[in-house]
Amino acid sequence: MNLFNTSTNTDESIFYFVRHGEADYDSLGDWNDFHMGRDFAPLTDKGRKQIAKTAKELREVSPQIIITSPYTRAMETANIISRELNLPIVVEKNLHEWVSDTTHTRGKAEELLPLCDDFTQSAGIHFNGAKDWESSAALRSRVLGVLEKYRGYERIVVVGHALMMDAVIGAMRPYENGEIVTYKAKKQGKLPGMTYYPPDTLENMGFVSIFARYQGKWIYCWHKRRQSFERPGGHVESGESALEAAKRELYEESGITDCTFTALCDYEFVWDTGVNSNNGRYYYAEVHSLGEIPESEMDRIELFDEVPKNCTYDRATEQAMLKLVDKVLAKLR
Repeated sequence: MNLFNTSTNTDESIFYFVRHGEADYDSLGDWNDFHMGRDFAPLTDKGRKQIAKTAKELREVSPQIIITSPYTRAMETANIISRELNLPIVVEKNLHEWVSDTTHTRGKAEELLPLCDDFTQSAGIHFNGAKDWESSAALRSRVLGVLEKYRGYERIVVVGHALMMDAVIGAMRPYENGEIVTYKAKKQGKLPGMTYYPPDTLENMGFVSIFARYQGKWIYCWHKRRQSFERPGGHVESGESALEAAKRELYEESGITDCTFTALCDYEFVWDTGVNSNNGRYYYAEVHSLGEIPESEMDRIELFDEVPKNCTYDRATEQAMLKLVDKVLAKLR
């Protein structure tokens, strides 16, 4: 069977990411303290039941193939799904979970937890040079490299892990054991989504977006046409630097000029079509005083303790991003 040249009837591939079932780390004993020892954990009885339920849900979408992480808990998950749906399994080593220690010298929880905390506090970005943990950009790149090989299929089950999944999905939230999350991509072009980098990494900036705060409250602008709240931001015009664009956009959409800017991170965004992509930069603006909003596409600004309910963006993801802003600022200062 040729795994990578399957005839299909659509121009789209749908990847059904499945997080492995609950793992039985207690069964490992001393292996929990060995480098890579926890990778051998099987599923608990509860975990097997979780995946049996997941397999029945997947039957409704008629997947064609299963690809899986090489870790035991993932391969057992894939095996349960395979038995239920009578599907082939391919083990892909680059679907393994995020690497907390790229030196492969640490094994004990007390050695690994500081690295995990640093990853979380840094939003997965290597600020101030390389770290001993895998960056979110590197994680996303290796997972997308695997998905690329299976774009000849229409429906693919991808069994893996929470951080590995979120590097592609980008929901910035926990994933339940056995949860199914859908990721769609056109068969041609780049795989869609967002990749984050340290500030001043990317060139040819196309967009800027500003997280602005005044007296401890977040500033959102009411868009006249969209009838919803959103962050200030927009296109970088010809001849502008990203910072110049951020200052202009913040003034045009909020009237604010009295503030201090901090570049948070760069990003590459690939649109769902897979054809177009844009580089952008996120900024933080500490606002010292408000101004009078000029005539623009924005009607007004309002101050919020959290993401407004009527928001242009996915509210849960936006709330997660607000929390990350302060973590990133702490790393940059």
